[in-house]
Amino acid sequence: MPQSRREITKKNNRKAILDAAVKVFAEIGLGASNVRDIVRESKLSPGTFYNYFESKDEIFQSVVKKLLKEISEKTSKARRSATNEFSIMKDGYTAFLQVFIDDPMLLQMIARNQTSFRMVLFQDEVNNIAEELENDLMIGMRTGNLPKAPTKVLAWAMFGAGFEMLTQVFENNVSVDEVADQLAHIFLGG
Repeated sequence: MPQSRREITKKNNRKAILDAAVKVFAEIGLGASNVRDIVRESKLSPGTFYNYFESKDEIFQSVVKKLLKEISEKTSKARRSATNEFSIMKDGYTAFLQVFIDDPMLLQMIARNQTSFRMVLFQDEVNNIAEELENDLMIGMRTGNLPKAPTKVLAWAMFGAGFEMLTQVFENNVSVDEVADQLAHIFLGG
């Protein structure tokens, strides 16, 4: 069933607010910004903003949760379509890094708001990503496609290493393929 005009408008307004928030948080930072900055960037009215969000903190959490959901979906899909142990690692990292290549403003937002990002990060969403990764690792180990290792520790180390290596891609102009390849080698013991 096609979406109504109202549903399309609501979807577009929410996207405009989220996109504006990413830009404001990346350029000004969560602590220095206010709702007026987001409203101005979105070119919508304050009333429209408050139809979707109660505060800048709520929208920041929404942006981070949306990002984590995208990361989870893309990395899970990449790992599931991998054909060998190296591809499980490399393709998962490539999918992860590609999220930020596609929208570099997200990395700038994270860099400027690290403390706030980490506070949101260590809520349920990141635990879900780590659990999915841990489950994939257990399956790989059971089938003999991955070497035996403590899966919980490995999943969190892989997650953290991926975020830390983002700076290499952006600051040092290192290719996504090169970073994903190196991370895959590291976690496969090589």
